[in-house]
Amino acid sequence: MHFTKMHGAGNDFIIINNIDGAIPESVLPELAAGLCAQHVSVGADGMMVVAAPRQGGDFRMIFYNSDGSLGEMCGNGARCIARYGYENGLSGETQRIETTAGLVTGQRVTKRLYKVRLNDPSVIDLHRSVSVGGTAYNCAYIELGDPGIPHAIVLMPDWDERDHDMLRALGRALRFAEEFPRGANVSFVKVVDVGHVKAITYERGVEDFTLACGTGTMTWLLTGRGYELIGVDGSEEMLAAAMEKSGQVEGIPPIFLHQSMPQLDLYGTVDAAICCLDSLNYLTRPADVQRTFRRLHLFISPGGLLTFDVRLPERLAALDGQVFLDETEDTYCVWRTEYRRGLCTYYMDLFTLAEDGSWDRSFELHRQRGYSVEQLTQWLEEAGFSEIRTWGDGKLRRPVPGEDRVYFTCIRK
Repeated sequence: MHFTKMHGAGNDFIIINNIDGAIPESVLPELAAGLCAQHVSVGADGMMVVAAPRQGGDFRMIFYNSDGSLGEMCGNGARCIARYGYENGLSGETQRIETTAGLVTGQRVTKRLYKVRLNDPSVIDLHRSVSVGGTAYNCAYIELGDPGIPHAIVLMPDWDERDHDMLRALGRALRFAEEFPRGANVSFVKVVDVGHVKAITYERGVEDFTLACGTGTMTWLLTGRGYELIGVDGSEEMLAAAMEKSGQVEGIPPIFLHQSMPQLDLYGTVDAAICCLDSLNYLTRPADVQRTFRRLHLFISPGGLLTFDVRLPERLAALDGQVFLDETEDTYCVWRTEYRRGLCTYYMDLFTLAEDGSWDRSFELHRQRGYSVEQLTQWLEEAGFSEIRTWGDGKLRRPVPGEDRVYFTCIRK
């Protein structure tokens, strides 16, 4: 028996082509449970079977959970099976996929990027109260499709400021709450402004929450050299500047995602990842650096490259008490630095020349933590990277004391 192993956003699946009906559907649940078993078999979050269409689609997707139970549909799985269908000649660049939850439309964007339009909701309950640990949470409950995929949405304006592990525990508790008999994907949502929300989702099946491109200069340069790129940053302002910059160069337009590094969630795997200009130092919790390395390992193809640069603790400590000035014709910047308990804080006053000749003043505060070469090397190894090497600041040689930045390169096993 032949099968294909794929993953979408870390949600991994076994795909079996049964378009000719050679495998009786009666044996598929047991087959799914056996193949999906971790450590003793192939291992996967679920199994998807490609079957002959019944309702005018290109093909039918039968989804089984890892325990062999029949599932309605899976968004991550749908992206995988859309690519499978195109690359195996079952459909064109637009796919009509029949699922238990209804018809799903898939679209090929690039070689590795596929998107799907999920089903319309069949159940909408905007006020379902769920109690966890004595606290009542007002959830909006929605089922996508018919029978629907259950989703619970919790408005939480400060979710991105809360401890990530505590938020994960809350997501898991809500996901298994008795108010959701079939379980639910749980999304924590904050409203940024009209028409714009920021969310993170604890997904059933994955049982967990499913990088930084800055203003996109590196993205702009690499796009101009013919690379297909995905730029990721946690700052909307940075992404807006990156998108504007990307329009000035020929080539395949980059995809920009508003995400934090520890919550990296791409549409597929990539051949290389670059994190430059000490972006990693802005992760001030060691656990977030470790989580970022694990997420990068998940989305970099085997044999792919990861490269990044960092400032070491001794370099940040040397900045304590320093004052820096920078000016152009229409901007003036003064920043002071303070180093305490491993954290370097930058207090920045920015002056910008207005059209009427006056100066507008603004203030920014930045924090960075330094990490040693030994720490980072250990965390990279634990995440599954090998051939870890360090380089001097802009030099193809080993770093020497006093370097402003140290560069890392490593290979995804």
